[in-house]
Amino acid sequence: MTSTTAPASVPAPVSVEGNPINGNASSSGGDDDGVAALLVTADGAIAAKDGRAAAAALGSALALTRADNVVGAIVDRVAALVAALPNEQETALGLLTRAEERAQGNALDRRILAARAGLHESAGHVEAALSTVARLVKLIDDGVERAATLEKMGDLE
Repeated sequence: MTSTTAPASVPAPVSVEGNPINGNASSSGGDDDGVAALLVTADGAIAAKDGRAAAAALGSALALTRADNVVGAIVDRVAALVAALPNEQETALGLLTRAEERAQGNALDRRILAARAGLHESAGHVEAALSTVARLVKLIDDGVERAATLEKMGDLE
């Protein structure tokens, strides 16, 4: 007997129905349905520990969207990919770089930069982590969060 429940580390699929993915008030099919299907494919590949298939699905989903809610869902899946397959850090960094190009919102940019900095740090890419954290600091308005990020930057140096 096989369980159909996804592991806890895999984000729930994004619901496209009624969600303004491409600026429309409701799903119009086409790219929206394609993105949703790609996210479900990525979820299954992550659960099966198939990094290549997950990366392909996430990369394709990124190519089809610029909507922050979908890019955010892709960022969540990139984190799940690295949690399930730590050897996929370089792939995840590439996906996060592409996600950053697609992101339209400051809050999402911060999420992506924080994820990239963490991956760079864990991969031992200290200079890249420092550069990423420096970019992140410029986006933070909250004094406490900014101080914590600057402290992290000091820890990296």
